[in-house]
Amino acid sequence: MENSKITEAELREWIQKLDLPPIILEIYNEKISDPVFREELGYDYSKPYSILDLSPNEQEHYELDRYKPILEIRGSTILAFDTHRNGFILYSLEENIEEPNCFTWDGAFLDEVSFWFENEMSEEDIFHLGNLLNLKYTEEIIESLSEAEENDELSTFEEKDEWMEKVIKELKLRID
Repeated sequence: MENSKITEAELREWIQKLDLPPIILEIYNEKISDPVFREELGYDYSKPYSILDLSPNEQEHYELDRYKPILEIRGSTILAFDTHRNGFILYSLEENIEEPNCFTWDGAFLDEVSFWFENEMSEEDIFHLGNLLNLKYTEEIIESLSEAEENDELSTFEEKDEWMEKVIKELKLRID
């Protein structure tokens, strides 16, 4: 990628090539038609401006030949497609990308669905958002979260990490 810059047009091509849900292009177009998405996540999800606004030399840091940025979440996390492992990774803009976990599309959103649940978004809205994003396991994740919460299994960061790992294994959300 030396001396070249990844463009929004290239990222749109990747979104289409990967057959991602239509809501992703709506995010890019800044014309989100769904009122629930607009209300609940409209300010949280954007095209990866933090990457697109960088110079070619600054972009090199993010290994864009391999990791194609798809979304920016809450201004600090990038959801990207790993072209070597054919899956999705999440990384913080503040950290280096070192041996990231690679997930299925659903796996990349596991922490997001959990975040929506923990922030007391209605189950109806969570299911709706999951459907818009073409997530297959939203219902199973919410059921597991509810059960873990009832059993007081999510009260520490360690317990939450254990729960996440359990769900990742059960639903086969990691790509090795």
